[in-house]
Amino acid sequence: DNKDSTREISPLKKAPDAYLIDTDKLDIRQVVTVIMTHLNRPVPDEWEGF
Repeated sequence: DNKDSTREISPLKKAPDAYLIDTDKLDIRQVVTVIMTHLNRPVPDEWEGF
């Protein structure tokens, strides 16, 4: 949302390790499939001890 990402104090930003899923041309089943694919990935080494 433009308002949140351009505010002066604490603007909303994508985390460096976040996945961006473009859902513009996907139906709900396809969106869930993409999310589940990402969830089934191993935890990155830099998250050790999290």
